[in-house]
Amino acid sequence: MQNQDRMDKNPSGLRILQISLGIVSVIISGLVISNIFVAAGFITTLLAIALLAIGIERLGIGILSRSSTKSSKISNILLGALTIILSNIVITYPSITTSFILVLLSVSLIVIGIARIISTIKDKTKGWKKGLMIAVGILSIIVGGMIISNYIFGLFLVSLILGISLLINGIESIILGASGKRKQSKTI
Repeated sequence: MQNQDRMDKNPSGLRILQISLGIVSVIISGLVISNIFVAAGFITTLLAIALLAIGIERLGIGILSRSSTKSSKISNILLGALTIILSNIVITYPSITTSFILVLLSVSLIVIGIARIISTIKDKTKGWKKGLMIAVGILSIIVGGMIISNYIFGLFLVSLILGISLLINGIESIILGASGKRKQSKTI
């Protein structure tokens, strides 16, 4: 029985990694929640790194792929180069990038709110569900409008959501590492 318990637990190296990364995540969440400009810089840096990685991958596929057609290779090379250029723009102009992200977020919330209201009105649903869905649509429009009208509110909202997410994930990682239990994976 004791041997089975050992088989069900993660290796000690993985447990130490989970605890360490969990602590880092909790610390970053505190920084992000306490200072909205740290959150903006964090998001911008992550975006630049992601774009750079995607650009390098596309260049690699365009240059090294043997099975692609010539037009596919050229497309991948051009897309990779453009993505790397975009990555450099993101890192060079972080405030413009943050503003752009906030505008996209607010416009998305407004469009989602309008779509939710329209689809709920067209839907045959009656009662409290219909009222709740319309209220959620209105709330989405209001929050989107508040983000567009107040840059600081938008930064605060994004940093709060990011900080809470990092905090929850960090605590989960620490608990999993300390207990040694494996996270149950759900397959869809």
